[in-house]
Amino acid sequence: MRPSSELGVFLFVSFLVSFANEISHGRYLGPAVACLAFALVVLAWRFVAAMANPAVARETPAKLTLWLVWCAVASMPVTALLDPKILAHPHTSLGALRAFEGASLLLLVSYLPFLGARSDSPLVRRVRFACFGAITLVAGAAIIHISPAPGIDVWDLQMQAAKALLHGENPYVGLAVPDTTPIHPYPTVPYVYAPGTLYAGVIGLLVGGDVRYAMLIALLVSGGALRSIARKANGEAGSRTASLAEDAPALFVWLMPPLAFIIELAWTEPVQLMLIGLAVGATVSGRALRGAVLFGVALTTKQSMFWLIPLAGFALSYGIREWLAMLATLALGVAPFAIADFGALKHDTFDFLVALAPRSDALGLAVWYKSAFGRAFPTATSTVAAALVVAATALYARSLRRSASGEHNRVSEGAALFGRAAALTYFAFFFFAKWAFANYYFLVSGLAALAAATSLRSRYERASHRP
Repeated sequence: MRPSSELGVFLFVSFLVSFANEISHGRYLGPAVACLAFALVVLAWRFVAAMANPAVARETPAKLTLWLVWCAVASMPVTALLDPKILAHPHTSLGALRAFEGASLLLLVSYLPFLGARSDSPLVRRVRFACFGAITLVAGAAIIHISPAPGIDVWDLQMQAAKALLHGENPYVGLAVPDTTPIHPYPTVPYVYAPGTLYAGVIGLLVGGDVRYAMLIALLVSGGALRSIARKANGEAGSRTASLAEDAPALFVWLMPPLAFIIELAWTEPVQLMLIGLAVGATVSGRALRGAVLFGVALTTKQSMFWLIPLAGFALSYGIREWLAMLATLALGVAPFAIADFGALKHDTFDFLVALAPRSDALGLAVWYKSAFGRAFPTATSTVAAALVVAATALYARSLRRSASGEHNRVSEGAALFGRAAALTYFAFFFFAKWAFANYYFLVSGLAALAAATSLRSRYERASHRP
């Protein structure tokens, strides 16, 4: 029996996570939890299978796989069109957003003649992908216009923090906004976001007067990074690959139905996905030091990014120079606020979050477990499961360094290992945690798309450098 392509499996996981996110809008829903559990099992199975039989990861996507990928990605704008609550706080008509969703669906039809033996020209590929990028850009701007002031503390905090920093004030000292969560555990919420997110928010505010423009820019760059990783500009292997295979990882991010309210509500995960994608892209292109610096920047953007240190360092076989660059970049990004008032920084970004109680509306296993068995789920499972994946990755990376033939193969297969491991690490870390919502699963879906892209890149490199 011919093994299925890793590209298809990872895109299937990305689709399932995105679908669960869409039907639940990031809140607890039994069918969504079941869908996520199934996706996690599939991802874990592929992670183990790729270690046991690396040839599985090198399989060329079959025509059936490409048709299934097309059906999955085509269902995304259709699902978005059918969702009456695609935005949480619209102030004007959704007509423009619906038009962009329809345009995406029509543009997807242009892939159909090229899912078989025929291949479209490089110019057609570039123009088509640029059109998808333009639709994402204009639709994102429309979302910000349709919902100019979403009623969520996430947006309010980031707007006030970016303005404070531009006025020379420290947002970790004294800044707080009213809590908008359904259960209102605290009357106000301090600025809980890491310094890297604050820098991104300032860029968004300067570009368009709203921090969400930083997230929109990050989404565009993420798509470009995913396509750059997935494609091979030269070489016979790349020229024979269907354009949908190269574009799909980006499209599974740009067209996911929950993307509209991810942008609307100013969730920060697009920034992390962008930086991780750029870091992997730099590494597979032979610029490991630049990749390490980008990983360091990613570490400054959210507290949960600490898993990137061992994942990137071991999977990508970083030397001492890259390890130091990654950690030094992290230190430099956090240092201004740590020096100014370490106590305030620690309280807002760590102590306050650790003290928060589990949420009864969280989209994860803990809520289901509590309702089914009447007892609290041991959420330490979250850290243990993620640590096991990281440990397995580090051990496998050692054997990979010895077995990979040639520098190109070693780097590309290390990137494929990183893609699989990062997706599984963060999926397990969020799914078993005391809370997880739409933004968490956006990142998981994006990392699964990254795993698909790195898998395809690994196949290119192996085919191009086969003796």
